[in-house]
Amino acid sequence: MATEPTFLWLAAGVLTGLLGIVGHFVRLLIDDVRDLQEDAHACQVRTSELRAHVSETYAKKTEVQHSLDRIHTRLDGLPREILHLFRGEK
Repeated sequence: MATEPTFLWLAAGVLTGLLGIVGHFVRLLIDDVRDLQEDAHACQVRTSELRAHVSETYAKKTEVQHSLDRIHTRLDGLPREILHLFRGEK
């Protein structure tokens, strides 16, 4: 009979300790999830800033098309220039 209350107190103490350990790991897990959410938000902000920077800084479609047209014109004339070089013409 004397060991029964001791056993109950011991079981309650062990259970409390286990719940404390589980609570500690759950708190660590929640902190990690919070950090991941903050990192994801920061990544979204940086992506939005990069999109705005790219749209303001880099060439527009008309500028790119003009540059490509110039390159195509030069490439179209390249075979004639090569033939002139081989023939020794100017």
